[in-house]
Amino acid sequence: MLNHTKQIKEIYEEIQRKLLYLIPEKWEAIYLYSSVIENGKKEPTGELFFYYIPKGIFRKNPVNVYEVPSKFNIDEKQYLDLVEKIYDDIKRLREEFKKSETGEMWSNLTITITNMKFKAEYSYEDLINNAFNSYERHVIWRYKYLGIGPEQVSKKDKDILFRYFNGARTLAETEEYNAGIYIEQDTKNIIEYNTQENEIENDGYIREDEIPDIGIERKYNQIHSHKIENNWDANVRKKQETMWSHDNNSAEQYIIKSNRSMRNYRKIEKQHERKISQETISKTQEEMRKEKMKKIQEEINKRKNEKTRPETAKEKINKPIRNQILFSEDEIDEE
Repeated sequence: MLNHTKQIKEIYEEIQRKLLYLIPEKWEAIYLYSSVIENGKKEPTGELFFYYIPKGIFRKNPVNVYEVPSKFNIDEKQYLDLVEKIYDDIKRLREEFKKSETGEMWSNLTITITNMKFKAEYSYEDLINNAFNSYERHVIWRYKYLGIGPEQVSKKDKDILFRYFNGARTLAETEEYNAGIYIEQDTKNIIEYNTQENEIENDGYIREDEIPDIGIERKYNQIHSHKIENNWDANVRKKQETMWSHDNNSAEQYIIKSNRSMRNYRKIEKQHERKISQETISKTQEEMRKEKMKKIQEEINKRKNEKTRPETAKEKINKPIRNQILFSEDEIDEE
């Protein structure tokens, strides 16, 4: 069982900070794969890639780390240089394990960050003599962790997956490490996005039509790589400097916050009063309409009753006898 020393946990935290910095929009999950292959006396080599699931109401497709520069208008070389720093941390992580482990060393790992949980899965596969090459292992890994199956890939990748499904499985030793992760809302990232819940969520990048015309060409969003190393400590210092105290500055900030909260409360209260007033007016109008319809119906029923009521003897006597008079006049004419 791997011994997770204090130094190793510090490397975990550093990897987390770098990942959060390199994702330029809000996300729901992060999946990272990295391998370290030692072949003789040469420098250890391998690969690293990671995907993240953008946050949203609907399920979104995973974004590959290598798609980020073009998608968010970031200088590709600068961005990939920062990704390379994460791989340096992976190699440093492996060296730290070597100091406390005497047996066989892991060859690759998968890091997953979901639901505020950090998980590292170590595998002891023989990557040099593996039945699948690097690209094929990537396709299989995407299927296992991202759910990208045969129906979503090209014919070439589909054949790889079918070969994986139908072939003999090599059961390699694996080991897991689980820990919590605390992500501060004001953690900086490579392109700052809005973290306030009550404001409109932006799309995480600057569009060309939003760049002000200042007479010079601006091709990329600016990247400050030093923020990766200093960002976490800077956030801690910032929180310590802005903590509430009993000095005049804190009191003034408290008053400003209180006034803002009171204005918001009054605004909501007025909206509530208008809603109640509109509901009352609508209710009154509905009652008047019903009363009017009731009177009309009563008048109609009254007239129907008058038409169907049998005539009294007095009404028969007073009824005009026009037809009888005309008949009598016709007879006189004939005579």
